[in-house]
Amino acid sequence: MKKLLIYFALIFISLNKFYAQVNFNWADQFAGGSSGAGSITQDASGNLYTVGSFSGAVDFDPGPGTFTLAGNGGYICKLDPNGNFIWAKNCANGNASGANTYHYIISKYRKYLSTSNSQPCVFER
Repeated sequence: MKKLLIYFALIFISLNKFYAQVNFNWADQFAGGSSGAGSITQDASGNLYTVGSFSGAVDFDPGPGTFTLAGNGGYICKLDPNGNFIWAKNCANGNASGANTYHYIISKYRKYLSTSNSQPCVFER
């Protein structure tokens, strides 16, 4: 029993040191409706892209401003490295359901969006 307590104490001390070194910058959320992120990725400039599904009217600007998309479908949202809103777009066909998954992949030369939706999902420019 004594060895077990020492073991857990060592794990606790190790985790405490690890989490003390984490540099937490910010966190926020989208307001209204319902939304779920399928993936979050970062480009070379540090901008963040979230993609996922939403329903209802959702304010995608986490700051004091508002940028509302309404309906039921997929979305892609771009935030700067500090979490400030840049833009958001919804799936043009509106047939995507909340059960679908979305992933945004950034490579050196291209940006890709994959979805499990059986209908084409076109994000307007």
